[in-house]
Amino acid sequence: MSSLIFLAIGVIIFSGILSMVEASLFSYPVTKARLAVNQRKWGAKRALKLREHPLRAIATLVILSSAVGTLGSIAVGIYAARLFSDQGLGIFSGILTFFSIIFAEIIPKNIGEKWNNIVFRIAALPLRLLAILFTPLILVIEAIVKPFTSGTSPFMTSEEEIAILTSVGAKEGTIEPYEAEMIQ
Repeated sequence: MSSLIFLAIGVIIFSGILSMVEASLFSYPVTKARLAVNQRKWGAKRALKLREHPLRAIATLVILSSAVGTLGSIAVGIYAARLFSDQGLGIFSGILTFFSIIFAEIIPKNIGEKWNNIVFRIAALPLRLLAILFTPLILVIEAIVKPFTSGTSPFMTSEEEIAILTSVGAKEGTIEPYEAEMIQ
């Protein structure tokens, strides 16, 4: 029984880490990544490189998440099927699903989004190394996905976005009104 619990907790923790990193990738603005590089923060260059070209990072996270989710569920299911009756297996599966939703998805994604500047800079090195390890598979994925992802990057900042950020900054007091006017 303890092996099953440790395995289930391990799957939830690893899935949670991947969810947190994924959320940090999607919520870490390129502008903040460039600012971190200018401020010479640890891991900032790697994070910026991944953030500017996110396809490999996304593919790596999807590969890992799918493997953990699928293989972890199979392993936990095999252990649980040996220990529980049909009814017990159903109850265990319901409890595991509940804990997975909370501790492998909702909490980690909120942490990743809230602390994206720290989480993604820490995760950038292992993510880059895993992307290198998965290069053959990622190249196949890139070839399949390329027709759907070519063109202008959605991560570029437009003139309109800069104007809005300037207005918000002036209203919140992070920049002076005369600075906002000059930028406009």
